[in-house]
Amino acid sequence: MAGRRVADAYRRKGVGATLVEALADDFGCQIADVSWSTPISEAGRRLAHRISPEGIWIS
Repeated sequence: MAGRRVADAYRRKGVGATLVEALADDFGCQIADVSWSTPISEAGRRLAHRISPEGIWIS
């Protein structure tokens, strides 16, 4: 999923969160265990903090 982003037209509609949830499910881990890679956009950072309020891993 590196380098992927949700198109502006679909922002704030749950598409990004659904993709991250599917990724975590495929790997058999919790959403909090998903690592975000740099560079991370401001929108990506907001998404990460919204779906993992305890904090995020940035690699």
